[in-house]
Amino acid sequence: MSKKAVTFDFSNSLRNTTRAALFGIALISFPLANAQAELPERLQPFAAFDATQTYKVDYSPWSTFTGAFANERRGKVTLAYATIAPQGIEFLKKYIGYLQNFPVTKLNKNEQLAYWLNLHNTLAVFQQVNNYKKSTPEELIQGRAWQVKLVRVEGVTLSLKDIEAILFENFDDPKVLYGLCFGTRSGPSLRMEPFTGDTVSADLDDAARRFVNSRSEVNVRKGTVTLSEYYSWFKDEAFDGSDEKLLKHVSTYAASKKMAAIDASGGLAFNKFNYRLAEHKPRTAPPASASPLGGGGGGAFPAGS
Repeated sequence: MSKKAVTFDFSNSLRNTTRAALFGIALISFPLANAQAELPERLQPFAAFDATQTYKVDYSPWSTFTGAFANERRGKVTLAYATIAPQGIEFLKKYIGYLQNFPVTKLNKNEQLAYWLNLHNTLAVFQQVNNYKKSTPEELIQGRAWQVKLVRVEGVTLSLKDIEAILFENFDDPKVLYGLCFGTRSGPSLRMEPFTGDTVSADLDDAARRFVNSRSEVNVRKGTVTLSEYYSWFKDEAFDGSDEKLLKHVSTYAASKKMAAIDASGGLAFNKFNYRLAEHKPRTAPPASASPLGGGGGGAFPAGS
């Protein structure tokens, strides 16, 4: 007998958001390299999956947020950072509050992968929005505070670096690279729609192909493959530090002409990461009293919230 999908009722979760710990969501920054080879003991509970469960997370608030503040052009998504505060910040806080109170270990493996990617990217966008014009994206992305605990999931306080460690260790798939977004010009693009367990693997494959076949991220010239510096951030976690494994992976997703050039190459280099925000300026500013999210910034959360 097939099981009916169950969507978690998070009415209490949102009501408790103001009391729930959104740990230190302020000036957050992070070193990206040298994640631990194995999960530390306190993160071990997140190695559990329940393959029999059909729980699903409701990510519709993310689509509401991007519908209000994002544009997509030629496969790249930008945000109107200048117009997001204050309504968008409060909206993201409520959404983060819901996500952190979800019983993630009750999910099957694909649903967990989608969950951790969506939580990571929502927190990263929140950091860029909350520190807009206060700190540069590079200061945020390369500072020490990426290890600061931001959320509490199933009683465990987590930083963005913790979430990255969970993703690379538990799922052991280099494709995770293409699901992590930082709101910058370089690196994988933000998504208009959230990841879902039903399509996360195919979506990561698609993101990998688009990234690898972008000249700004992967280029071959005079026998040298020049990759985005982003690959070097996670080279140890995703490719065991091996240039050979990295190039073989990139070749797998390259179009035929680029694949042949990569396979025939004799050198590897990394270009400089572009830390500028993936940002667009709205043609007209919204009225001061208007909220693109509706409801004074509360936005569209599922029934019961």
